[in-house]
Amino acid sequence: MACPTIDIPELSTEDLVSDQTFNQLLFATQAPGDSETIYVVERPGIIQRIENGDVLNEPFIDLRDRIEDSFQEEGLLGLAFHPNYQENGRFFVYYTSDEDPTRTVIAEYHRSEDNPDVANNEEVRRLVD
Repeated sequence: MACPTIDIPELSTEDLVSDQTFNQLLFATQAPGDSETIYVVERPGIIQRIENGDVLNEPFIDLRDRIEDSFQEEGLLGLAFHPNYQENGRFFVYYTSDEDPTRTVIAEYHRSEDNPDVANNEEVRRLVD
């Protein structure tokens, strides 16, 4: 029995920003409840914010001081926002630490109470270490 065929819609890409390059971009995402801001995860350890087609001058968070990215499958590898991020400011990152021995970490962070455009650089807690 043959499988039914379906028409696949035509796909296309669109630049997030013009005249901007990222350092080993892994993915882009949005926080729940905020359709205006795009968060871009760069493997060496920076999360950038894009608003209205422009990359903001200050990164959302810079974790390069704790990231190991010497090998292909290391670095800042993931970002997930708490479903109630708009209310509680909680988000989680997945990265390879530069600790000895190197380990995989999933840690919780919070955005700054003083400036919601950036995150506190202090880890709140580790969920996986």
